[in-house]
Amino acid sequence: MIWTTSQRGQWRNGFVGNFFGIFEATTNNAYKQVLARIATNNAAIESGAPGEFGRTITVREIKSEVALHYLFNFKQQRFRDEVEHGVAVARAWCDKNLK
Repeated sequence: MIWTTSQRGQWRNGFVGNFFGIFEATTNNAYKQVLARIATNNAAIESGAPGEFGRTITVREIKSEVALHYLFNFKQQRFRDEVEHGVAVARAWCDKNLK
């Protein structure tokens, strides 16, 4: 699972800041709910019950804060820099977790 929605809980003032604060809070809450469902499923499977998903689910997370506003950015180089940052974070995660 690749997750780049900010989890800092810090938002800017004004309409745009409030909009994205609501978006991030809603998205992160839904993400936590899915993780809770997976945990409940895995506990059920471990105890011999069928579980919601019918098998054990392994969650592997790649998380990174993105230092770029993903809608309101007008500098192409900043997008490139953030994509390169994401690639570096993903490669480091793979090196650490997939050996």
